[in-house]
Amino acid sequence: MIHTYFFGWNSGFYFFFFLTPLVFLLDSNWKIWSAILFNATILGAVVGLNYWMKNIPEPELLTDLEVRGVRYGNGIMTGIVVIVIMIYTSRALSSRDKLLLDIIDDLESSNRKIAKQHDQQKILLKEVHHRVKNNLQIISSLLSLQSHNLKDEHLIDVLNQSRNRVEAIALIHMKLYQDELGNAVDFESYLEDFIIKQSVLSPHIKFTLSAEELILHLDIAVPLGLIISELITNSVKHAFKGIETPELMLELVQLGDEFELWVRDNGVGLPADFDLNSGDLGLGSDIISALTEQIDSKISYYNINGASFKILFQNKALD
Repeated sequence: MIHTYFFGWNSGFYFFFFLTPLVFLLDSNWKIWSAILFNATILGAVVGLNYWMKNIPEPELLTDLEVRGVRYGNGIMTGIVVIVIMIYTSRALSSRDKLLLDIIDDLESSNRKIAKQHDQQKILLKEVHHRVKNNLQIISSLLSLQSHNLKDEHLIDVLNQSRNRVEAIALIHMKLYQDELGNAVDFESYLEDFIIKQSVLSPHIKFTLSAEELILHLDIAVPLGLIISELITNSVKHAFKGIETPELMLELVQLGDEFELWVRDNGVGLPADFDLNSGDLGLGSDIISALTEQIDSKISYYNINGASFKILFQNKALD
């Protein structure tokens, strides 16, 4: 009876072997060598049992009633095996789900901590830029007060130029904490504010701005802001003698991976022997040359209905 229906090859017992992969598919904690050993053991047992059963003398045939009883017993045994596997896999899945939930909770907790640290860093950086801007404005005010106590026009002009440079940097830091772009500056907005300030200081000059939207890295924005300040200061100071309607134009355009900045005026133009790198034009030209080299840019100048300066530069990768 056992040989014929429970453990014999014809009983289909070997089909239980094909259920064993479910154990490994539904439980990822098994090691590869454990899975191989487990399957090899079951396979060996089935093959050995089948070989042993074939060498046992054939028993007498069972009656129909006994066959039905054996089949009924086989069905019960199969059901028990399936239930055991389902319980096992259910517990394995529950354990894995709990592990996944714990991992998700840990990740969410870590993300909250990172977000909190990021917010704290943004607040700290914003406060730093705000204080730098305030300190630069204090320096600008001190330079302005100092110039009011002088009578030497040359010294007054030197202090005013220094104040303009300080204010150009202060404006960059003001944009940094206002726009909250981290280490980047909305340079189009910066130029707009810069032009408004220059219009107040020199109301007799018509300022024109044409700029595309551009977010510049801080390491590029500060030197470029100073270069623009120097060029405009020089134009205001030297370009418009005898010009009835002075105009100053700023243009910023993108050319592929590069950017082109133009500073133009309709003044008397540049001298025929003008050389920005000669070292004989004063501190302003030295600053322009040094800062142009610092940001790996190229500066060109022309006489086109006045003086025209072109700066070709590339942005720095933003974090």
